[in-house]
Amino acid sequence: MATLGVEDVKKSSSDFIQLNSKQIFQDYALNLAKAGKFVEALSVYSISCRETEPNHEVLSAVGRMVIDHYTKRLRKRGSIPTDPWSCCACASVLVEPVTIHCGHSYCKKCILKDLSETCKKCGNKYTKENDPVNEAEYIKNAIIVGDLVDKYWANDLKAIALRNEGNRIFQRGDTKTSIEKYDQAFNLVECDHLLMSNRSHAYFKLGDFNAALADAERAIKSRPDWGKGYFRKGMALQALGRHGEALLTFFECLVFEENLTKPLRNEIYGSLACLLADKCTTELESSSDDVSVLMKKMVGGQSELLIPKNPEVCRIFEQIDAVLLRIVGLNHKPANRKIDPQVVQASDFECALCFRMLWQPVTTSCGHTYCRSCLDRALDHRQACPLCKTELENGNLGVNEFVDQTIRRMLPREFLDRQHAFEDEMTDLNRARTDGKVEIPVFVCTMSFPNIPCPLHVFEPRYRLMIRRAMESGTREFGMCVNDPNKIFSDYGTMVEIRDIQYFADGRSVVDTMGARRFRVHDRGTKDGYNTAVVEFMKDEVVAEGNLIELKSLHDKTRSLALSWFDEMDATVKLNITSHYGAMPMVETEYWTSDSGPAWAWWALAILPLDTSSQQQILGQTQLQRRLEAIGRILGYMKRRGGVPGGVPA
Repeated sequence: MATLGVEDVKKSSSDFIQLNSKQIFQDYALNLAKAGKFVEALSVYSISCRETEPNHEVLSAVGRMVIDHYTKRLRKRGSIPTDPWSCCACASVLVEPVTIHCGHSYCKKCILKDLSETCKKCGNKYTKENDPVNEAEYIKNAIIVGDLVDKYWANDLKAIALRNEGNRIFQRGDTKTSIEKYDQAFNLVECDHLLMSNRSHAYFKLGDFNAALADAERAIKSRPDWGKGYFRKGMALQALGRHGEALLTFFECLVFEENLTKPLRNEIYGSLACLLADKCTTELESSSDDVSVLMKKMVGGQSELLIPKNPEVCRIFEQIDAVLLRIVGLNHKPANRKIDPQVVQASDFECALCFRMLWQPVTTSCGHTYCRSCLDRALDHRQACPLCKTELENGNLGVNEFVDQTIRRMLPREFLDRQHAFEDEMTDLNRARTDGKVEIPVFVCTMSFPNIPCPLHVFEPRYRLMIRRAMESGTREFGMCVNDPNKIFSDYGTMVEIRDIQYFADGRSVVDTMGARRFRVHDRGTKDGYNTAVVEFMKDEVVAEGNLIELKSLHDKTRSLALSWFDEMDATVKLNITSHYGAMPMVETEYWTSDSGPAWAWWALAILPLDTSSQQQILGQTQLQRRLEAIGRILGYMKRRGGVPGGVPA
């Protein structure tokens, strides 16, 4: 199309407005925004600002669509990155620290303000004590963390006290005096992002926008992933008339804010309004064919509006795209809070129960910290804090990150020594003897068999300790024997492997185990209240090649007999059996090469109504053929008399 001169363009625009009214600009701007063409929409709006009064409702609608567009593009924030020595909420020095059950620490004030009861660092839910009169009284400080904070960061705590005093003075309306308090705090600690943000706000109220901008930038430098620092910067830039930079900064704030607040939304709208009202953003370009004022062009008999792209708006939105792309891909890792090595002492990390350096330290709801294993063992006997006797629930406490990471960072040699001591203890629990025998923990309870489920209800403290050690050592197994009045427990048993544990608040647990290797007991002993045994693991004898056909025939005949006997049982009895032991296992390929033979035979032995001495004889048999013969004779007898299993769990 032909290029129009500026005078022609202005005349055309004026005629068009007179014919169609100012509403055409606003409607077209909204339609362009709905189509995601924000630069074009704001360009149309900027032109309308030259000819008509601004329509803030239209601008707010366009602004809302712009915000929604960029919000959808932003990745959802995960955990908040804070170093282990700072509050997980405010990222400042911990004031009256509280360690929640996942092991992360917060200022008490931050915990009291949090209504979500969700850890901001790991996302785990937690429960805080609620009291309608004095909630703070029921939330206890982590004692060791508080002592270490007082020792390591005394100046920071003084600065925070001055900052809080400045906040109170500011709220009373005495802005100049509040800045004096902030200055005193700044002389103690320069890198407090909360202090810089508050002083920036105070300077803003006084009208010193350059000072407000400088402090906002200090806050961002101290904590570049904190939205309020960008908000303070945007406010200062806006007051200085730097509307494009302000808009860009408010969008940076949008990245880091958990929720779009009303003040942030309004400031974005305000920045857009000021930006588009500037003379520089409503100037017209005349260097290209379609750069003109809003005009009509006939295309195939249809009227189409041609618009120029406002160069200032284009530039700002290009910057927004670039900055958001950079920030969204930024994985900020805060620097560790400084600790003076001269004030760190190993004696500060002594467990009150074992009097050694804390290992896997956990903090109770009453604020006391112990080695995890020490606390677990204490709770086996009584569900109360060993020091203050506060009633506790036997929950799964996470390692106290503050304490654990301080030991690792500041006392590396002592940490390694403690780690080696713990590993030696775990190894000692499962150390093989030089004579080929093994010492194992023994649960004296019931008969168990290879490859057959054996669910257990554990409530005695000694067995809770035994099972916990099995889990900690990584073996996840222990021996199962039955009682023998003459020998404490039986000569033969089965190792059981822990598949799952369900804990209850009162300390009880249901342990899902599966039978594994058989063993023969050579010697008996005790350890910390539970039984141990020196055992030799058993394997079936190798079946001779010439006996294999006969063995297979016996196997098939015995299995058929077991199936027939089981099928004749009452439906209720069958249901009880399968709910406790599972269905009869399928026949394994080359079952005769297995250390314990086919699993179905042990399943049948488990449900046969035999006394434990008879079951012990078959469990100790290492010839598969003789074991099948014994099971077959018992099954034949049961079928002839029409017997059903006895002692099967209901």
